[in-house]
Amino acid sequence: MYEKVRHGGSVVDCAVLTAVGVRGDGKRSVLGVSVSLSEAEVHWREFIESLQERGMHGVRAVTSDDHKGLKGGASGKIDRSYVEQVPVSSSV
Repeated sequence: MYEKVRHGGSVVDCAVLTAVGVRGDGKRSVLGVSVSLSEAEVHWREFIESLQERGMHGVRAVTSDDHKGLKGGASGKIDRSYVEQVPVSSSV
């Protein structure tokens, strides 16, 4: 998702990276949110590393829209055998 953010005296579109976890009882929890200039691999990697530093572990599945930045950022950080691609549509 992209949102308009004031950066360096101008308004620019920034990526909002979000991680949501699902507990054993099925309840969801927001694990983290990060605002970055793009969804590039480096930003996803930094976001995933920050989640891991705060204790995220035992990831069983990653659901995404097949984004190359997320795939590259997760490479070597999260077991890729559990990645699921889903169609994503946005209606605002």
